[in-house]
Amino acid sequence: MICTHCHGELLEGAKFCHHCGKEQFPEKVCGACNTSNPIEALYCKNCGHPFTESLVDLPSLVDLFLDYFDREIREANGFFNKEKIHKSLSTSAFLEKVAARFDALELKYSTLEDRQLYNREIQQDFLGLLEYFLVYFCEGILPYPLSKKILKYEGMSQALIQPMAYDYLNLENWSDEDIYLNPLDIPLKGIKKAASIFFKPQKNEAILFLLDQSLTGSFREGVGLTERGIYWKSAMEPAQAVPFSAIQTLELEKNWLLINGHYFNVNPSFNFYFMRFLKKVALYIEK
Repeated sequence: MICTHCHGELLEGAKFCHHCGKEQFPEKVCGACNTSNPIEALYCKNCGHPFTESLVDLPSLVDLFLDYFDREIREANGFFNKEKIHKSLSTSAFLEKVAARFDALELKYSTLEDRQLYNREIQQDFLGLLEYFLVYFCEGILPYPLSKKILKYEGMSQALIQPMAYDYLNLENWSDEDIYLNPLDIPLKGIKKAASIFFKPQKNEAILFLLDQSLTGSFREGVGLTERGIYWKSAMEPAQAVPFSAIQTLELEKNWLLINGHYFNVNPSFNFYFMRFLKKVALYIEK
């Protein structure tokens, strides 16, 4: 053993140096380069070699992302042209483009426990990568193009829900006269009727939009979105309300969306964009 202060030779197991009197702290030597490291080190400070053999056998973040990608595209989220999207991942330069990002993630998630697809933080990072791929490498493949604006919401906060909803759903360009983005523009009779049937936010709950889906403008059916969740009533279906924090499952079919198993439908393009928006929000809102 060598003293970490004066570098004099120590007796085996010494707690203090008999040359300089300094307290000794246990260290471990890297088997790859023979450099001394703190006993708690996971990787060698000189060459980066892992001290725990299990670290060598950790699944790579690229492989984990491919598993996540396969699940998202093939199973849960109703992507059309699934095979073409999957082929685009294998033939495009996407993985090469984001190689540096994966290198950073390899350091960020350094334990086997970290590298689990149920880990919420790793899902957030993977969702950001997935959206980058869908925006830049799936042009002409997706049924409805995703705006580049959505990429700025990686690491979002509660305060960003309103602008995020506008960008994901492209609400500023919505031409339907039956959607109200400003609560003050909602007809008084309409808001009262919606409130009596399905739209029941708390008094301090900011309204992002209200969409009237009734054929006669009666507000008996529609969708209301607030800073905290979704309220809706579809024709021939019971009224539903799901806080963002309570979103468990999102299943997109060709002509409708299931939110926690409840039927939701505006139109195919809105359903697609709304699913992407809810997928993002559900991962970042505290449960």
